[in-house]
Amino acid sequence: MEEDLTWSISMMLFCPSCEHWLFTLGDYQSGIYEYMNIEELYDYCLSIPGAEVTTPFDDVTLVMKVCDKMFALIPLDADRLSVALKCEPEKAVRLREEYRCVEPAFHMNKTYWNTIYITGEMPDEELKIWIRHSVEEVIKKLPKIKQKEYYGSVE
Repeated sequence: MEEDLTWSISMMLFCPSCEHWLFTLGDYQSGIYEYMNIEELYDYCLSIPGAEVTTPFDDVTLVMKVCDKMFALIPLDADRLSVALKCEPEKAVRLREEYRCVEPAFHMNKTYWNTIYITGEMPDEELKIWIRHSVEEVIKKLPKIKQKEYYGSVE
């Protein structure tokens, strides 16, 4: 018996910022493609060594920090799940060009900060890479002694 390896569209999402329909391809076996939810995003950010969560702006925006510096912002009251992450400037632009789910972060320095909407367009593993990149961007701005302390505690 031949296995059917066709992909099916399991969800269509309309992105109001780019005015495109985003198609999420379904898993060929189950027909459903699962992507990161708020709890998984929160747990992953907190799994970063030294990470802590704060709410300095309001009760509906989680600010994830390492060494008292922000590396991720997660709005709890948004219509769509998203995370704002710090990014090296050239990579920030490249990400925006590569993914429709990435745009300059609202109320943040758009040279360094992107908002990634978690729609399934960007694979979860790549999102995790960008979360770790955000942490690295924060750590590299710290004084050398603080960087050594942080990386010493990570090893």
